[in-house]
Amino acid sequence: MVQFTDGSIVYSTPPTKTSFFWTFPDGSPATSSVQNATTTFTSAGSKNVSLRVRDFSNFECTGLRSVSITLPLPEWREIIPF
Repeated sequence: MVQFTDGSIVYSTPPTKTSFFWTFPDGSPATSSVQNATTTFTSAGSKNVSLRVRDFSNFECTGLRSVSITLPLPEWREIIPF
């Protein structure tokens, strides 16, 4: 699971964020409408994650960031040969 944190700044009066919309390509869930979202990616590689934020004055802006996802190593245990 990957945690994303909203770092956007709004300049409306009052400076209030009213909505959030995250998109996660190949993520589960693929979208989220909470301020600080989490998702689990189903494959490794570069993913372009976007966040659209709307402010009190109804202006919105979208930011896009590329994140590099690596899958965890498989679990294994060593067995002593007979």
